[in-house]
Amino acid sequence: HEFHYMTISSWNRDRLRELGLDAVLIPPGIDLDTFRPRPESPRRQDMILAVGRSNPLKNLPLTVAAWRRLPEPRPELCLFGIEPELADEPGIRYVTAPSDEEVSRLFNQATVFVQTSTHEGFCLPPLEAMATGGAVVCTDAHGNRDFCVDGQNCLMPEANAQAVSRAIRRLLDDQPFRGELGAAGRVTAAEYAWAQRIDVLEAYFRELARVRARA
Repeated sequence: HEFHYMTISSWNRDRLRELGLDAVLIPPGIDLDTFRPRPESPRRQDMILAVGRSNPLKNLPLTVAAWRRLPEPRPELCLFGIEPELADEPGIRYVTAPSDEEVSRLFNQATVFVQTSTHEGFCLPPLEAMATGGAVVCTDAHGNRDFCVDGQNCLMPEANAQAVSRAIRRLLDDQPFRGELGAAGRVTAAEYAWAQRIDVLEAYFRELARVRARA
């Protein structure tokens, strides 16, 4: 209780309040110079993109199960990260250790970005995908509730293979709706521009310094 607290999502702040701790809410910022629409990387009509991690919280098996339920010919499932062994069946491609620039190009190329985490403190990848104008399907992962609005800037199905697959298929089949979600996502992402967030963070630390100086 003698410390000052800051956290990155409303869900985290609510859990801290349950412990009797008040935290200042300062969400992360994203680099909109990197994560932006890229005309040189045209969007494909047959590519599902996801973060390829085995961490149980990321719940990649749900993404894969939903992809398997799509009718043939299924779109490519492209994963990225540092675990290429996760691409263990036909139709799955893995991009190993991509730079932020390369990840931005993947976001631009993807028809749909999918994130099926069971929990996230915030969850940057869907927001970065939105910044590129991409359509996002994500499950309720707690920390993403602050910026993910089902039916407005993403689809947020129940966390089961049938529901996630249905959401993916809806976006695959409806290009105008994908465009609407992508446009709304860009508006959302603009609210998290790094230049704005760093000013808020700096003000927070300056206030802490003033409090300490008065003590």
